[in-house]
Amino acid sequence: MELRLRVDRRGRITIPRAVREALGIEKEVKLVVKGDVAILSRSEDPFETLREAFKGLTFSHDMRRIAEEEVLKEVLSREFRGAGVKGSGGNSFSVSAEPG
Repeated sequence: MELRLRVDRRGRITIPRAVREALGIEKEVKLVVKGDVAILSRSEDPFETLREAFKGLTFSHDMRRIAEEEVLKEVLSREFRGAGVKGSGGNSFSVSAEPG
């Protein structure tokens, strides 16, 4: 299939519905440029891939809480220089740091 598509003044094109449906494109696409050729393909949703990979796994409440605390520590350590994160055993944390 070969199509001629218009490019608007902001550099956008509209992918025709038939092409979107044929490729299974929903929200994102992957564009690979090789020389003067552009290859457009469906982009996999990484969260959906993870959901499928871990489908059927269950975690205890304690394991989930520990995992959430570790993720929060990691996120805050990236956002705040010298962040001190302390969990209270529940879903609340205290943070003392200056934004970095």
